[in-house]
Amino acid sequence: MLICIERRLMRIWLLEDELERERIKFQEEITGVRILRLDIVSTLERLRLETDKLHSEEHALREREENLTLSFERLQEKEIQYKDRGMLLLSYILAHTIDVDWVLALVHAIVQESRRIASSLDGKREHEIAS
Repeated sequence: MLICIERRLMRIWLLEDELERERIKFQEEITGVRILRLDIVSTLERLRLETDKLHSEEHALREREENLTLSFERLQEKEIQYKDRGMLLLSYILAHTIDVDWVLALVHAIVQESRRIASSLDGKREHEIAS
């Protein structure tokens, strides 16, 4: 009977050892899963921040595109206006015999005004691009 009790005690100790090894394995697995979960949470947060940043940049670029488009449209309107003025001036010159020096001075003034406006629009565009 003593041998039987010893065998049962041995089995109990063996089972306790096996149970302890399994408990340690479970704890290691729980720790591994916890670390993986925390890594995923951290990665998700970084992605959220990057997404917010990209949305903000996209909004700023959309505004910049709209401003550049408006500036370009204004430039095209000015170009049409100056072409129309040039055609009117040419019609007037052809219809009337006038002093050549006066015509050259007028053309020079129109060219200077065109340059001033183009320079002004370029400055606005560069300012919009820089901002």
